[in-house]
Amino acid sequence: MNERLWQKIETQEISDTHEHIISSGELKKHRRGLIELLGEAYLHDDMISAGARDEMFSPEYGDEERWKMLCPYLDRVRNTTYYRCLIKALNDLFGTSIKEIDDSNWKELNELLYKAAESGRDWYEYVLHEKADIAYCMLDMDRTMDSEIGDWKEKGLPSIKDTVFEKEFFERVSRIDPLTHVVFDSARAELEEMYSVKIESVDSLDELMELFIRKSKESGAVSYKSVAAYFRTLDIEECKREKANKNLKNILQGTGCETEKLEVQNYMIHYLVRRAGEQGMPFQFHTGMQALNENTIRNSDPLKLNPLFLKYGDNRFTMLHGGYPFCREAGVVAKKFPNVYLDFSWLPQIGYAAAKQAAREWFDLVPMNKMTWGGDCRHVENSYSAVLLFRRLMYEVLSEKIKENYLSEEIAGQMVERIMYKNAVEIYALKGWAAGTE
Repeated sequence: MNERLWQKIETQEISDTHEHIISSGELKKHRRGLIELLGEAYLHDDMISAGARDEMFSPEYGDEERWKMLCPYLDRVRNTTYYRCLIKALNDLFGTSIKEIDDSNWKELNELLYKAAESGRDWYEYVLHEKADIAYCMLDMDRTMDSEIGDWKEKGLPSIKDTVFEKEFFERVSRIDPLTHVVFDSARAELEEMYSVKIESVDSLDELMELFIRKSKESGAVSYKSVAAYFRTLDIEECKREKANKNLKNILQGTGCETEKLEVQNYMIHYLVRRAGEQGMPFQFHTGMQALNENTIRNSDPLKLNPLFLKYGDNRFTMLHGGYPFCREAGVVAKKFPNVYLDFSWLPQIGYAAAKQAAREWFDLVPMNKMTWGGDCRHVENSYSAVLLFRRLMYEVLSEKIKENYLSEEIAGQMVERIMYKNAVEIYALKGWAAGTE
């Protein structure tokens, strides 16, 4: 073992570019135990893929009954990274020594998780700061509108409304997708009430977006983000203002077709990307495989964003999740475009072997200042498991390259500091750092 490299990785502070962690108050309020953790963790998706049904996670059933229903499906996913990384994290956080979650220990884990949830902010402080050593943690506060809750519930994700932002733990990321959903009646009514804007024309769309931009700035947001690939293609062809106005009028009259809705969204995305560039604000895009089950994966191919990257050369764009399974394509884009960055968020949990292979290629291919990492989890226990997994990945890949005499220990150490901490600080100008400075 390369002790010096491991020591560097193990003690490196982390900039976490992507989380969805619920507020500690909501965690405490909803009494989160083992079944709730499984139901909102990525492990839920594997269990559904293995044959479980969403209703088996429902709080309408007691813990014992839910465990009996879900246990056979948990057995079927013991091989996946979602499961394996969670075991190590739970053992590390709670001082247990379980090898598998089974009939002999699930009740103990359940009680430990209930107790942790009840401690609220103290638990977050312990996990995020003391154990994970996360210096900066960027939070996408999804599920803050009723229309968002409906969108995700339709996709099988249990939803709670959570509007509390805890500044002591997080940096804010502003998601644009509630705005672009203005083409749908339910979201439009809620947005009109929230922003006190009557949507009647493209002028009122511009007003809505400017109010969103102002609100984002006032809240201290460090980036914009889009998860468009969950709901549509990332082919975002520019739509001229006159056409967007005509399409919007048809939508408001109830005669707008799907193509017209997409074109209005395209107009809005280009508007917001352009304004982000004027503000010097980075822009994150979900690329690659979507969470939850059953979606059109090809919609999220990062190569579909190529025209946008060409058009807005002064913007800074991040391709979240490394575009998996399109990692090679994402790597080439990051290599060729000075304004486009790769992010490892979620990728190691999806499949550890795939993440290692991506890292092996990217570390040869992409300048070291162009890669970042995020946990992309809803619960701090999962975020901690993601930290452990990424530290391991960094060690295994970099130690291979040192052993092969491809990299020196000095350069590997520089990559550790950059990818795990410094790059995100520069890209997102965290805590007053100027982007692009050394």
